[in-house]
Amino acid sequence: MLSSARTIVVVGGGFSGTVLAANLLRHPPLAPTRLILMERSKQFCCGVAYAPQTHSYVLNVPAARMSASSAEPDDLIEYLRRREPHASGASYVSRQLYGEYLADYLRLAEEAAPPHVRLERVTCEVTSLRPLDRYGPVLVCAGGRQWLADQVVLACGDPPPAVSHTPSR
Repeated sequence: MLSSARTIVVVGGGFSGTVLAANLLRHPPLAPTRLILMERSKQFCCGVAYAPQTHSYVLNVPAARMSASSAEPDDLIEYLRRREPHASGASYVSRQLYGEYLADYLRLAEEAAPPHVRLERVTCEVTSLRPLDRYGPVLVCAGGRQWLADQVVLACGDPPPAVSHTPSR
């Protein structure tokens, strides 16, 4: 059934790519769709900001303002209460726990998605994107592999800080 599916590639499996993929699954297109979420690290859904770390850094925003869904503003709070019954909207949660919430958010969206929409997670580093013609598909290349996409979304996150080269005296 998915051989004639529309293919959407999301490059970057951190916050932005994860929430976009989840929203495409929660509000799916009517046509068969193959959604490919590409992430260069093995850790999907967390990105650099929410990945497991040795220190328990917390979010700088209370839980009430960090739901992955604007339509469900209490979604994060409900997730937290299943794990920590005393959590509230005023709670400041660890970044790692927030990453776990994002992974759960995507998992639930994938489980609820209709059968004509399928999510694939691919661990790779995209090395090039090349449109095949002005309005046609895009060739996505990564590590010797290639995918043909009808649409590509770049959700790569912030680049690392630039290194300042100050001349020595």
